[in-house]
Amino acid sequence: MANMRRLEYMDVGLNKFSGQIPQWFGAFPRLEYLIARNNSFSGSIPQGFGNLQSLKFLRLQFNQLIGSIPSTIFNMSSLEVLDFSGNSLSGNLPVDMCNYLPKLEVLNLKYNELEGQIPPGLQECSKLLELVLSYNRFTGRIPSEIGNLTMLEGLHLGFNSLEGEIPGEFANLVNLEQLAVDNAGLEGNIPSFLFNMSLDIYLSQNNFSGSLPRNICPGPFLRALAIGANKLTGSIPSEIGNCTALGLIDLGNNNFTGTIPKEFWEVDNFLQTNTLATIGYIAPEYGQEGLVSTNCDVYSFGILMMEVFTGKKPTDEMFTSDLSLSCWVSEALVNGVTQAIDSRLIRKEEEHFFAEVSCVSSIFELALNCTAESLENRINIKDALALLQKIRLEFLAKSSGN
Repeated sequence: MANMRRLEYMDVGLNKFSGQIPQWFGAFPRLEYLIARNNSFSGSIPQGFGNLQSLKFLRLQFNQLIGSIPSTIFNMSSLEVLDFSGNSLSGNLPVDMCNYLPKLEVLNLKYNELEGQIPPGLQECSKLLELVLSYNRFTGRIPSEIGNLTMLEGLHLGFNSLEGEIPGEFANLVNLEQLAVDNAGLEGNIPSFLFNMSLDIYLSQNNFSGSLPRNICPGPFLRALAIGANKLTGSIPSEIGNCTALGLIDLGNNNFTGTIPKEFWEVDNFLQTNTLATIGYIAPEYGQEGLVSTNCDVYSFGILMMEVFTGKKPTDEMFTSDLSLSCWVSEALVNGVTQAIDSRLIRKEEEHFFAEVSCVSSIFELALNCTAESLENRINIKDALALLQKIRLEFLAKSSGN
């Protein structure tokens, strides 16, 4: 071990390691990069990680870690990237967690079981570019102090149990490119300043009310607008025709009235349906009964996986009420999966053809689990992501001959 004390980079990610993370991982004073993602490490995060005062990147995502985040982690003043997403970490985030993290640029803690309030002290991480706290159990209001993180490019707070409105201080986030606060329990009006700054806006499944502002697209750069399943009213502004970069829009399950402006249909890439760009991608309980849950997102994710690997859309003419994209993929798994795979992705003359077909078959099976008609039979997103990682590892093993 003494001969390795000069170690600066260690990557043990994407393996099948299990058990607790070794305490000696924290014994390398010059270590700058520690990557142990996508394994099966369990237990708690070693307190000794706090000794890695030269560490810049710490990635432990998608393991089976539990317990609270050690306070010593927040003493690593050189840290730039901290990613603990996809574990089962619990407890509160310390109020002063950013006091000693002046260089932190990425904080990703999604898919955990963290609780309590989001600390206002996050504003001390003044160089943050990406803050991801979604899919946890945070409560209370969004701290207005987050509006002081003027370098933020991505802010993800969705799928928590928050309350209140979007703070007016968010108008200071002039570099924001993606705002995702869907399914978070928020209310009030959607601030008009959001449309002046963000390229991707995800605010679905909240309790927002009021009408959309007339200046919904002051520039042509808005790429995604997902505000479905709220309590919005009024008409859809004709200015939506200025949103020429839009590739995704979800206005469904609101209380909009009037007519759909002709400008709506002139926006590039819009899916022209009477459910405002959601038909074929939404779960049956959403489209038929108005029920909204994270299971709806899993369903859409499954459809998108099928779309990517088949090269077909659920709205293509070949699909009818008797033959959906899901049914077609299901039949292909029985009768010959290659007939459903996009011919541009896999060719028989390729060296790893059979490994690729096996991989896509597994992805199709996962997609069908995501799109099960019954909520009880539908896989959850955490398990879906874990299975995707497993499929990837199996493909790498088969294609390398191991």
